[in-house]
Amino acid sequence: DSLLALMQQHALAPSDVAQLIATMPDDRLHIVDDRDMPDVCLQHLLALMLLDGTVGFAAAHDRARMADPAALALRKRIFTKPSNALTHAKPPRQAIVEITTPDGRTLTHHTRAVLGTPENPMDWAQVASKAADLMVPILGDDSAQKLILAVQHIDRLADVRDLRPLLQAQG
Repeated sequence: DSLLALMQQHALAPSDVAQLIATMPDDRLHIVDDRDMPDVCLQHLLALMLLDGTVGFAAAHDRARMADPAALALRKRIFTKPSNALTHAKPPRQAIVEITTPDGRTLTHHTRAVLGTPENPMDWAQVASKAADLMVPILGDDSAQKLILAVQHIDRLADVRDLRPLLQAQG
């Protein structure tokens, strides 16, 4: 969330990042620090965010992308920093991203409430976008969009069994 906020606020591209420091709770940082699994490696996910402007499910789980030269080059400029203060911060799961640009500017964003938590809930468009990212590869775009619309208006559904045809993978 912090990196996305900085990217949106400053129209950042990968070339605008000389160094990125992600400060995270010290009791959890080891879980995501420089891991060999793409969906758990903080440095890799931050590199993908810079390269793609987003991190969807497929990209986050693409093991081959961990060898992508552009992602590897960015990872060399991404560092982590443990914080005991963030470990005890309320609400939990806070993080700070600090970017140093090639011209020496420092850009910082502190995410106090992660998107999708009770303190910062997703709006319907964000939920629908995330659902589509997860479902389209399996159900196809048409069925996924119909299912998302049906769930959005589930209170109008006469019978929950009417969802069953929308849950079938197209093939």
